[in-house]
Amino acid sequence: MAGRSLLRLPAWPSCRAASSLPQEARVVVCGGGVVGCSVAYHLARDFGVTDVVVLEKDV
Repeated sequence: MAGRSLLRLPAWPSCRAASSLPQEARVVVCGGGVVGCSVAYHLARDFGVTDVVVLEKDV
């Protein structure tokens, strides 16, 4: 990784109770598996979209 800067993303909380989730988000990703987390990551890295909520039913 020589010559590459590391991307600095905001610290995202690992889990929140449904009552403390935001009422609005620019993007809601259903599924917190590998693909869902990758979508959220790439939205932030490639498009600057950090107003993302990832929902996972099994947490």
